[in-house]
Amino acid sequence: MSKLTDLDKKEKVQALYAVASKRIRLTTQAEQRAAYLEQHGLKPFDSLHVALAETSGADVFLTTDDHLIRAANKIDLQIKVEHPVFWIMEVMDI
Repeated sequence: MSKLTDLDKKEKVQALYAVASKRIRLTTQAEQRAAYLEQHGLKPFDSLHVALAETSGADVFLTTDDHLIRAANKIDLQIKVEHPVFWIMEVMDI
């Protein structure tokens, strides 16, 4: 969270972090997967976040980052990378 300079955003992230029920640890497998994803077009932090989501068993990675969504759709991933609004519409069958 040290990269967040907007105090309002930082407080919101900290509030979400406080209610998180699961903490994901960085493993060698996740590091290797992140390196692979970075080599295939994801930015370093994006590749790490997606790799952690994959190795922790997540079904979907939600983001509002259109660049990440487009880049992720070009890679064979073990999870979906989607915009939250579109994901909710899909889940609710709207």
